[in-house]
Amino acid sequence: MGEYYRCLIVAAALGRRWPGSGLEFVVSRQAGYADRVPYPAHLLDSSPTFATDAVTALLHERRPQIAVFDSTGRRAQLAAAQRLGIRTVYVSSRPSARARGFRLRSMRYLDQHWLVAPRVGAPALRWRERLLLRWMGRPEIVRVDTVVAEPETKRAGRLYGELGIEYGRYLLACAGGGGYRSSGVPDSEIFAAAAAAAGREAGTPAVVVMGPNYRATGSGHEGVRRIGSASIEQMSDLMDGAALVLSGGGSLMMQALALRRPCIAVPLTGDQERRVADMAQAGCVLAVPLDAQRIAQALVQVLTDPARRTSLEQQVAACGLRNGVPELIDALARLAAEG
Repeated sequence: MGEYYRCLIVAAALGRRWPGSGLEFVVSRQAGYADRVPYPAHLLDSSPTFATDAVTALLHERRPQIAVFDSTGRRAQLAAAQRLGIRTVYVSSRPSARARGFRLRSMRYLDQHWLVAPRVGAPALRWRERLLLRWMGRPEIVRVDTVVAEPETKRAGRLYGELGIEYGRYLLACAGGGGYRSSGVPDSEIFAAAAAAAGREAGTPAVVVMGPNYRATGSGHEGVRRIGSASIEQMSDLMDGAALVLSGGGSLMMQALALRRPCIAVPLTGDQERRVADMAQAGCVLAVPLDAQRIAQALVQVLTDPARRTSLEQQVAACGLRNGVPELIDALARLAAEG
């Protein structure tokens, strides 16, 4: 989900910069969002990662000026794009995806590599990556903290009215796409239970976004405004206006921090554990394990203690994480000018 939403955010910004741009998506028809892509979409029987023949055929058929491969892109797909004169962008936000982008057999086919990773306490490039770049002479490296849609006051006001909430006076909880489970229970339901309990005790309305991949298994929680799926604009508006955000350790955590919102983060997958630990060590987030009771306790402690919430907000601001969308659009402009 993080990859898909990131591409949506970039596509929307690119369309605003150049109205009328041809923007097309390639996604698996198995994905929970496949029937709601707001752009012309080419649906494949599996993830594009595992559908090289289909992706290559589309490259030949559509002949785009630029192809963006977010955390995917087999060498054969990249090579096919290069043979057709298509400029290629590879996006990585996880260590494993980043490592794939710095393989020699991939680098030779890449024009740009976008590193979507917080610059807090981390070097821009590791020594091995710098060595490979000097040797290969490519790709151009573009590093940003995160990618998030810009909030909009009027649009947010309509959403707050529909949900019966006020700016700065509600708790927002979202476990991401909603497809992960812990001990057979969807993570989204664990988040909803914790948010409901904390909201009751703290007297704070709670909004829970279950995610497009969530499949209902449990009952609702009293006092919680549940949303099945939110658009990128709605998520941005909800995060921007929240008194506190409860998220996993993926893209949403980074987006909340870029919007300067205090955040309690719960690692939901193995690759999120290190990211959450790094952000917690830097003072950007409060890290809590995936346990409804412990999450609720942490939420209440922050919601009922204004001094603690203010301190957390100050720490988030000190981290200085920024929205990288303008930098990425400028990077695409450079590629378009060269192509």
